[in-house]
Amino acid sequence: MTQLEVDRHEARLKPHREPVGSPDDFTGREAELHNQIELDIRARRWLYIHSRTDRATTTAKGVPDFVVFSGGGKVLFIEVKTKTGKLSPEQRAWQYCSEALDYQFHIVRSMADWLKIAAEK
Repeated sequence: MTQLEVDRHEARLKPHREPVGSPDDFTGREAELHNQIELDIRARRWLYIHSRTDRATTTAKGVPDFVVFSGGGKVLFIEVKTKTGKLSPEQRAWQYCSEALDYQFHIVRSMADWLKIAAEK
């Protein structure tokens, strides 16, 4: 990357570097938690793939909400659920297969959950 490309990239990220709030700020809507996690991932400058919450999936059924590339060859599969949300059979299959391949699959129900996982990266 040239310095100009780096500067442009930094400028695009700048609005997303705001604090994400208290770990207990989550009010129960899954989409809100998605937004908070996405802001935090961007602030950390990690690469990620995020499945949309406002439309039917265009990926395979069961693919986690986030696939996060946190550096050092580490990949995290993150499924966001409300406090009472349960995994579908397809999501359970993804969890089983990813863990069998030594990837980390996490169910995140709060910002505190996410921050703990991110800190362990």
